[in-house]
Amino acid sequence: MDHMKIIAIGDIHGNYAYLRDILKSTTADIYLQVGDLAGDCDYYPDLEKRVYFIKGNHECFDILEKYSEPTEIQKNLIYIPNGKVVEINGLRIGALGGNYSPVSFRKSNDELKGKRRAHITKMDFERAMNMKNIDILLTHEAPSPFIKNGRDVGLSLVTSLLLTLKPKLHFFGHHHVDKEIDMFDTKSYCVGSYKEVDIDEA
Repeated sequence: MDHMKIIAIGDIHGNYAYLRDILKSTTADIYLQVGDLAGDCDYYPDLEKRVYFIKGNHECFDILEKYSEPTEIQKNLIYIPNGKVVEINGLRIGALGGNYSPVSFRKSNDELKGKRRAHITKMDFERAMNMKNIDILLTHEAPSPFIKNGRDVGLSLVTSLLLTLKPKLHFFGHHHVDKEIDMFDTKSYCVGSYKEVDIDEA
């Protein structure tokens, strides 16, 4: 069975020069990004290599809210909305971007305005739980338990998603550290800068 190299890229926060440096200095079959690609009021760049990303809590939400399906929003930059799946070289990659707020979770996506558009809704979560045959899961939030500075900053919704979907790999961001954890049968990685992982083709 052939191996594929995955590079997952952490929170960029609009530092597109750094993103281009990563792409220029590395070689991979698939590049993924775990959210917080943009700043709060920024733009999205054209890229030299294809990168697939999910939303974080710092994005250009006026742009992203236009898309309900995976879309190449700039040259070689593909946005994956929540609960949607892209298939790349036989691997299925699912998305649950954004961060959690108990108030926003109970609302519909249409009710979220401004920066609240970063938040995960129950509809997002249910759509993600119904994704099928996922090889790689991208989330912005960590699963629980994820201990940082002595406390659990993870999200039980992400843990439930991992338990249900059983992906081979899981990448997440938000916490700006590099850390590997085992969640059930899944290798789960918090990506601070970028992480290279080999995976068998499906």
